[in-house]
Amino acid sequence: MGNSRSRVGQSFCSQFLPEEQAEIDRLFDALSSDKNSPNVSSKSF
Repeated sequence: MGNSRSRVGQSFCSQFLPEEQAEIDRLFDALSSDKNSPNVSSKSF
């Protein structure tokens, strides 16, 4: 599963700066951790 997330990161790398990429990675990590709270992910998007 970690590999698929890495591929997603590589895709975003071409669209965002390294600094933005780090924030996006952090956001994905937060969303992945909050799978127990569907309300959080729904409002985020």
